Amino acid sequence: ERGAEVAGQCRALLAARVEVVVPESRSTLVSFRPGGDPTALVALLAERGVHVREIPGSGLVRVSCGWWTSADDLDRLAGALP
Repeated sequence: ERGAEVAGQCRALLAARVEVVVPESRSTLVSFRPGGDPTALVALLAERGVHVREIPGSGLVRVSCGWWTSADDLDRLAGALP
């Protein structure tokens, strides 16, 4: 339940900055289309301490949220986006 709630917060936060491509649901995975190269973005975010994954061949980046994901984690993700 908490993971789905955090994923909803993540979707809302990202929607102001990038195209979120998964429908709102109770999933804890949030996928988005970055404005540039997803591989480069994943590497950049990793350098900034934010761990996400590219979905190969899709042009998408995936964020995995869970009960352990804090508001600080989400703020760090948003702040690390170019």
